[in-house]
Amino acid sequence: MDAAQYRLTLDATYTRGGKKDQPKPWFSYALARNLLPSIKAKLINLPAVYKAAAPAGEKTMKAGAPSTASRITSTPQELLGELISDLITQIREVSNLNAPMKFRGETYTNLVDLAKQLYAKVDAAGKNFIVRGYKLSEYFKADGTPKTLKSGGRVIITNKELTAEQQAELEKQQRAEKKAMAAERRAAAQEEFNRTVSPEEDAWDNDDGRFYRDDGSPINTTVPIGRVKILVNSFLSKLRMRPTVGVYANVEDLRRRNPKLYEQAAAARGNGDFGTVKAAGYSFGKNVLIFTDFIRT
Repeated sequence: MDAAQYRLTLDATYTRGGKKDQPKPWFSYALARNLLPSIKAKLINLPAVYKAAAPAGEKTMKAGAPSTASRITSTPQELLGELISDLITQIREVSNLNAPMKFRGETYTNLVDLAKQLYAKVDAAGKNFIVRGYKLSEYFKADGTPKTLKSGGRVIITNKELTAEQQAELEKQQRAEKKAMAAERRAAAQEEFNRTVSPEEDAWDNDDGRFYRDDGSPINTTVPIGRVKILVNSFLSKLRMRPTVGVYANVEDLRRRNPKLYEQAAAARGNGDFGTVKAAGYSFGKNVLIFTDFIRT
């Protein structure tokens, strides 16, 4: 196939010997896997079935006359491949098996009628045409009727045949899944609403608050005081104007180690609650106090 891209013309069939007029292996391979449209070379000596399928208004191609691969992409198997893929990928949607259906400019009684008519025109080789990884024949029952199922309110042609009971069970499961997903979305929306109207939930001193969570688990330990001092000094080294920073375990640690600074900090706190407020940091004047008991990340 790679070598075929560099040829100006390609023989689709053998032109002499015991295999004369039989398709060459590369042609059968490309046809079955819908690769012909990607071939830029001219195709010559096409099998008779394709020479007879010249576009309307054109003369039937003579043996040996050059042709592009695009001329033979409207074979019945190609059309069925297009139809099946369109239904699966939702390019084409059918919700009612009994509704009339238009395809390639023609109107059919319904989807099943369209598929049956096209499949009746497929020869033995065409039934091996690959559609989304499966042979075309696997999408049809022995009587030529397409295997269909309803999924998410849409009818698709599938390679798996379901009984009426299995189809009913599938639809039941899909309804249950849809209902469960809707319930999850409502619960998530309510949770987000509750969070936004209850800011205390995310308070830094609430052990159940999301402030502590990243992967869903609570953080039960604080950053060691030595580690905090290293981080503070690293940050201060980048500043031209540096505040006076003190690192303490908590307010009580500050009061015990530096009573004078404690009194100044308490006086700067107008509410008079400096000794009871749980805070990771506090600043007044040119002083910044860090309390590591409340630093969790």
